[in-house]
Amino acid sequence: MAFFKNFRIGAHDLPLSLYFLDIDNLLLLPNANKTLNIFEPKYLNLIDQVLAEPHRLIAIIPTSANKLTHNVGCAAKITSLIETEDGRYIINLTGICRFNIERIYHDKQRLKKVWVDWEDYLGDLDIISQKIPNRKSLNHLIDDYFKIYLERKDINETKLTESEDAKLISLLADNVNCSDNCKEQLIQAKDLSELSQIYAHEMEVQLAEYESRSSLKH
Repeated sequence: MAFFKNFRIGAHDLPLSLYFLDIDNLLLLPNANKTLNIFEPKYLNLIDQVLAEPHRLIAIIPTSANKLTHNVGCAAKITSLIETEDGRYIINLTGICRFNIERIYHDKQRLKKVWVDWEDYLGDLDIISQKIPNRKSLNHLIDDYFKIYLERKDINETKLTESEDAKLISLLADNVNCSDNCKEQLIQAKDLSELSQIYAHEMEVQLAEYESRSSLKH
């Protein structure tokens, strides 16, 4: 496995354009992590190009059937990579900062790139220092929700509720099944507070639906 030296990215480090990994239904938020299995030749070539860049940033933009579903994406940093014996890449990504899409184009190798505008989302670079209001209420909601819906064996309610605020949002991103409308709100949320409100609403809706189904059975 190749681990890459981490560095704190500031506004001055953000490039004007990024290679675009157009995998359907892939949503990434700032400070969240994703592990991807890359095997298609065009994506392998794209990752090689990203690794040649000093910032190792790649654009993740929600798509469906290869069509954009939002005008906002998130830059992700490649933090580690495994090259398998059969030629695949297993890469770990960490969300860094969102952006508005200005234009999508192809480079000389026909790989997709996107011109980006960072201005509306520069607060993402400092998301770790942001706080969630009413954290105690959110923790109670998480307890109720994950007693029913938590599927990952390496996570429990205690680990979630005791996490730092920014880490909690990344764990919710991995463990809350969001509707398309919820995803649209998440990718455009202005800060950690708004992200937490969106997840809270989604969990409340799903709990209400569960209770409604349970009452019908009885």
